[in-house]
Amino acid sequence: MSDAIIPIAFFLILAGAIVAVARFQTQRSRERDREYAEAMEGYRKALDSATVQQEAIRTQLTELNVRVQSMESMLRAVE
Repeated sequence: MSDAIIPIAFFLILAGAIVAVARFQTQRSRERDREYAEAMEGYRKALDSATVQQEAIRTQLTELNVRVQSMESMLRAVE
């Protein structure tokens, strides 16, 4: 019975070390995933902002196009 105590203790310590390492790796992985999610949220907000700005610019270009066409028609009418 006393001969089995040392191997059992060794395997218990080994199992505890494996569990501890796995736990720390899982925590580190979760932290990386959290940072990645935060970065993706920032990219999404930047993309939404860029889309809104692009729509505003497109609207302005449309208005300018209408003005240029009206000026062009006025100039053609003068000829």
